[in-house]
Amino acid sequence: MTNLELHLTNCHVYNTDEVKEKYSAGETMTVILHADKCCKFKGGQFEMPSASYYYMGWETEWSTLSDNNKIAIINLYINEGVGKIDLWAEAIQEDVCTPDPGEATTEPEPEPEPIPETKKGVKVKTFLTNCTALEDIPPTIASGETLKVTLIADEGKAFKDEEKPTISYYSAFGSWEEEYFTLESDTRANISFAVPEDITELQITANAYIVEVVTNNYGAINAYIVDNDILDKIAEKRFIENVYTNPTTGEQIKSEKDLGTLIHSIKKCFVSVPKGLSDVIRLGNTNTNIKAFQPKDVEYIFDFGSCNIPMINDNTLDYDTNIISVFLPFAGFIDLDGYVLGKDIKLSLKLNIINSTAVYIIECENIVVKYVDVNIFDDIIYKTTSEERINGDVGNNSGGLYELTPYVIYTYKNEIKPETTEENRIFNNSFEVVQIKDIKGEIKGDLLPTTFKPKGMTTEEYNELKRIINEGVIYE
Repeated sequence: MTNLELHLTNCHVYNTDEVKEKYSAGETMTVILHADKCCKFKGGQFEMPSASYYYMGWETEWSTLSDNNKIAIINLYINEGVGKIDLWAEAIQEDVCTPDPGEATTEPEPEPEPIPETKKGVKVKTFLTNCTALEDIPPTIASGETLKVTLIADEGKAFKDEEKPTISYYSAFGSWEEEYFTLESDTRANISFAVPEDITELQITANAYIVEVVTNNYGAINAYIVDNDILDKIAEKRFIENVYTNPTTGEQIKSEKDLGTLIHSIKKCFVSVPKGLSDVIRLGNTNTNIKAFQPKDVEYIFDFGSCNIPMINDNTLDYDTNIISVFLPFAGFIDLDGYVLGKDIKLSLKLNIINSTAVYIIECENIVVKYVDVNIFDDIIYKTTSEERINGDVGNNSGGLYELTPYVIYTYKNEIKPETTEENRIFNNSFEVVQIKDIKGEIKGDLLPTTFKPKGMTTEEYNELKRIINEGVIYE
């Protein structure tokens, strides 16, 4: 809702049944003012009654005068986002008293005593971002007085020399004037300003910026951490409608600006991004006054810790038969070779939030053994009015449906050992060629590999050899 505040001197509202204290966006406010008896409005270009408000900048709607400057009419379309409208009107005493509008002409009354001249109150508006005033700034100040203001930048913020804080106003000649603050340092600014005569309002504007912007290496890019509430606030301010009145025809001219065209992308990141300093969201040269945090940095490394890959048999069988698979969230399964057997492996994730890239890094003994590219970002899609296209990738990133806990699958084969624990053993996946005279102990024939058949040996000889071994061959 938009609040209406009246500042009337020697005049009153005529259409009281139509004028409200609050207006909704999209309504048209019409205020008819009548000057009090023996008074009239000034007819100068910037002296007539007006309605002032802040809407993406300081704006003023001037009235239309009629009936010898005794009637003033203001028509104003209420834009979305306008918080308050200040209506200023001052009527001055006439040299010769004329009837009020609609009043019958009567015998002239005796000329009243002159009204003592008083200093006019000047409205003071403040638009401060990331900074505060050291003193209380009065809502109004008399013309001719001196306004002293000291501004202090918030922690981690600083003023820019090329964008100093200002006091600005419309002069009596209709020109827009600005007075710059003096920067004592990049965090402190002050001004001593003599309020001119014949002005109705002035505004103090100051912007302090984050000292260390994490996106400095990426050109003119601002990055913010947002949630659903912040996105809702941006959506409310996304479309800006400006309404201008043609001074010749009185026709209202509307223009619309879509701030969505200034948003490069909106990404959903599936890991928690540490917050940096607090800031306000700026879209192009538009300050939305929506508070948000900047990311603490551009690149982050997340440490998943380490685990040991054991050697089950503690011999070459482990290297020949084992399979080591690592599950990585958003990437799936990847294999590692036998180099990591019996050692610790360390897993970490490195990501860049500006270009939306990420990579897993697997290390063993401080040596990188595997890099795996992964996508942990999803596009939030939206459409702009200026282009017939959808911003963001509408494709499916199914990696977001994977589990979020990394783990290792270790597939191995156990050694098949003989009943006795002798020095020489036969494995299920290997064999050893020995002389019979070198064998000690007992080896069961069913463990004799079928491949153990020297060239030229007949079947009868092979079977006889098995029989002898089964009976046992013992050497003292």
